[in-house]
Amino acid sequence: MQPRYRPLFTLARGGMGRIDVAHLREGLERATFERLVAVKRLHEAFAHDEELVGMLLDEARIAGTIRHANVVSVLDVGRDDEGPFLVMDLVEGLSLHHVSRAFASEGLLPLQIALRILRQVAAGLHAAHESRDARGDALGVVHRDVSPQNVLVGFDGTVRLTDFGIAKALGASSATAAGVVKGKLRYMAPEQLSFGAVDRRTDLYALGVLAFELIAGHHPYEGSPEDVARATMAGDATPDLGDDCPELPSALVELLFRLLARDPTLRPADAAEVGRVLDGILAELVTDEGAMELADFVSSRFGAERERVRAQIREALDEARSPSVSPATDSPPPTRAERPKPPRRTTWAWVALALTVALGGVVAFVATRSDEREPVPSIAAPPVATSLPAEPEPERVVPAPAPVVEEPTPAEPPRARPSKRRRAGGSRLGAWSWEHESQ
Repeated sequence: MQPRYRPLFTLARGGMGRIDVAHLREGLERATFERLVAVKRLHEAFAHDEELVGMLLDEARIAGTIRHANVVSVLDVGRDDEGPFLVMDLVEGLSLHHVSRAFASEGLLPLQIALRILRQVAAGLHAAHESRDARGDALGVVHRDVSPQNVLVGFDGTVRLTDFGIAKALGASSATAAGVVKGKLRYMAPEQLSFGAVDRRTDLYALGVLAFELIAGHHPYEGSPEDVARATMAGDATPDLGDDCPELPSALVELLFRLLARDPTLRPADAAEVGRVLDGILAELVTDEGAMELADFVSSRFGAERERVRAQIREALDEARSPSVSPATDSPPPTRAERPKPPRRTTWAWVALALTVALGGVVAFVATRSDEREPVPSIAAPPVATSLPAEPEPERVVPAPAPVVEEPTPAEPPRARPSKRRRAGGSRLGAWSWEHESQ
């Protein structure tokens, strides 16, 4: 029997799983329904690991309740001979990690573009935080892994939050073991690093780090992920974006100062408040400079990559539909059920997620690079649409809440600051060197 989701090729592989692009075709005669989807699976070795399977199913349960333009939808969940799997939208676009790295040589992202991205991430976060189950009960979702790898920038100008694999929610089947930190150290709030209670304001801290990186071009703290974690927990002063970028609107500097507050009670109440502040700042920028649209910006920079991926998808579909006949034999073409369906190997890694097509389905992809290796199942890694940068950080075992930094570490040679460069394509500021976040 044909599988309901017929795999076409593997989009990405990570330490714990993979993402396949699959073809769904159902219906009778002229009422045929076609759609391309992303199918997320654990590797065979982990297919029976109760904790990892629990995380995969939690992701389905949590993300499946969220219906919002700025969140990647989970459409279905199932189990077959290979184990459990999730079915998600395919998105035509790129991870924010990929966009940032590709644009680094040109300077800073235009401020309007950075703010438009952040505004939509805030909207997706608020939708997740406010999500409810079928009975109408609040789920209390905390994403816990807001990072550039888990933000997808679509060619349609829509930004989507993805990968709820380690999200915390009421009634989740998987639990975090004592002394284990899950996520990326560089984006964790102090309370998350110290095993304290987390809530929606924990995600707002990560949003603040993401915003600081996009606007200033570097992390609020210097050093390795471990150094950043120590500084986050021990820091007495909240990082001030105005020190790096004195020309920024004062409202934006104040917002970042609040988002990065060590005390959660000093942060904004929710992501909706963040969105309202960003709307006001954007309105002033548009009045001063004219509108700069995100869809136009992404298409102009990455249109060739979009066309290459579309060609890859067409080729895979044609191959899947064409009979395979060996020229060395006179045997008739195999039937549809007999045709082999191996996944197509590609020479470059592309991660995909959602583009509405004339058939009424959603086709999509996210461009990544072959040197960007990110584990795919959200368990400890970014999801379908993330790039695959170097293998993400494993779960960190951190001694429970003792002070992380008591004495300064041995001094390292000072790192030279990059030469100043103007913000490309728009407003103000310069001076940055995008520090590659390998995790």
